[in-house]
Amino acid sequence: GYGSDGIRYHGNILIDTDNTVKGDTAVKEGTVRIGDWSFASRTAITAITLPEGVKYIGTRAFSDCTALTTLVLPKSVEELADYIIDDCTSLEKIIYGGTVEEWLALIENVQLCGSMSRYIEYDVECSNGTVHMKKDTPVQ
Repeated sequence: GYGSDGIRYHGNILIDTDNTVKGDTAVKEGTVRIGDWSFASRTAITAITLPEGVKYIGTRAFSDCTALTTLVLPKSVEELADYIIDDCTSLEKIIYGGTVEEWLALIENVQLCGSMSRYIEYDVECSNGTVHMKKDTPVQ
C-alpha cells in the first residue's frame, strides 16, 4: 500500500505515488530505482529529493508535475530514461551531486523533454558549476 507520504515502494524500488503526495517530497533512503510514471501529473509537488544510492530514473517519472520547482538528483544516478521532466513548466533548478562533466555525460543520449513539451528553461547546479538548460539542451 501507500505510505503516509503517498508513496508506494516495492523493496528498494519506488513504484508509484497517489494524489496525496504534495509539497517538498523526499524519497526514502535505500531506494535505488524510481519507477516509470511514478510521480507523473502530481501537480501539488513543489520539490523532490532523491537520496544517494538511486541509480535509475524511469520514463516520465516526473512528467507533468507542473508545480515542481526543484529536483535534487544524487551523484549515484547512472541512467535517466526519456521524458523525466516533460512539461514540468515551473522547473527552476535541478541540484545534481556530480560534476558538470558527469551531468553532460548522463544526459548525452536522453530526451529530458518530449518534442511537444511546453518550453522550460532551468539551471542544473552541479558540484563544480552550473549548466543552463533549455529543455534538453545545455546553453552557455
